[in-house]
Parts: sequence; C-alpha cells; structure tokens
Amino acid sequence: MGEESIADIKYLISSLLEKVQHLESKLQILEKESGLLRYKLHQSELDNMRLRERLSHYENPKKDSHNSHIPPSQQPLSSGKIQRTKSLREQSGNPSGGQVGHAGVSLEFTREADKVDQLLPCMR
Repeated sequence: MGEESIADIKYLISSLLEKVQHLESKLQILEKESGLLRYKLHQSELDNMRLRERLSHYENPKKDSHNSHIPPSQQPLSSGKIQRTKSLREQSGNPSGGQVGHAGVSLEFTREADKVDQLLPCMR
C-alpha cells in the first residue's frame, strides 16, 4: 500500500464521518419534529373526543315530555327538569284588581264627532 491509498482511505473516512455527523444532526431535528407532531396529534385526538361527546348530546338527546310524545307522568325523575305545579311568584298581600286610592283613566266623551258615516242597508 502506498501513500496514495492511505491518503484516499483517510479522505474517505473523514468524508464518511462528516456525513454521519450531518445525518445525526438531521436525526435530532427529525426526532424533535416527530415529538411535536405526536403531541399535536394527541391534543387533536383529545379535542376530537370532547367534541364528539358534546355532539352526541345534540344528536341523541334524552327524551322527556318537552321533546317527545312521552307524557309527563312517565317522565323519569332523573331527567333534570323541575316540574312546577304552581307559580313561583310570591303573593303581595294586596287584593287583585284596581287598588284603593288609584285614580282610574278612561277615554273622554266628546260632544261632536270628528266624522259621521251613514250606513244604509242594501236592498236587493
């Protein structure tokens, strides 16, 4: 083996070492990108699962007397709707209708009309 073959081997080894270093740096970059993409995919899958769960409430709502033919007596108590049998307003203690001391208001009577129409029956 001559000097040329040793120089060629040294050149080949140094070029291969440069390529290996270049490939290792690319591999590190690709591993970082891969980790980021895996994280984004995981987050997207979680968002997708949450949105599907929310959508299922609209596609398959629980049946009750307000959105189906089920009578209120057959409605399950766990439906979440409070059945009120009377008004939630509290009584004020005053009698119903006009209150004592309140002046009433009505239309004033006029002596002369603005317009008078004569309506006569038709004879056929």
